[in-house]
Amino acid sequence: VRNQTIISISNDEFGVAVPIVDVPPSISSIVDQSTNEDTQKVIDFSVSDESLTTLSLTSISGNTELVNQTENGGMTIPSSSTDSRTITLVPNSNKFGVVEINITATDDLSQTYTESFNITINSVNDIPTISFPGNQIIDVFTSTGLLPFTINDVETGCEFLTLSKATSQSSVIQ
Repeated sequence: VRNQTIISISNDEFGVAVPIVDVPPSISSIVDQSTNEDTQKVIDFSVSDESLTTLSLTSISGNTELVNQTENGGMTIPSSSTDSRTITLVPNSNKFGVVEINITATDDLSQTYTESFNITINSVNDIPTISFPGNQIIDVFTSTGLLPFTINDVETGCEFLTLSKATSQSSVIQ
């Protein structure tokens, strides 16, 4: 007795259903950044979503004393239909320190990805300010009397500022 193998070939058609797997969006890595106080910083990054859905981007400041949330003018991510994006950070006036920023990409199917980075806002020595008492007209050999003015400095208390006077006409004004 011999072994026989019977092979049957069929030309039947059939369908295969492959489920669509939504892959979360991604954001390129953003290295830690720095800027001086009162100086905005524009940071480039890219986003992608393999499922080709529409992405929305949001940003969150870890310290609103240093950088406000988007709705308060602290951060702006312009709309774009490309993968290349930017975020503009605007530090609050005369504030410095380190703040964590989170950017979250969300696709149409609610899949999310968040990229975090720190931005160091460097302190800058602001110049003191002084009010101008206005032009004065006086008679010869008389005095103006006291001229009120104000001084201010963001970093230094007024009691620690040194005031001095100068004139280009020392023969007339003492």
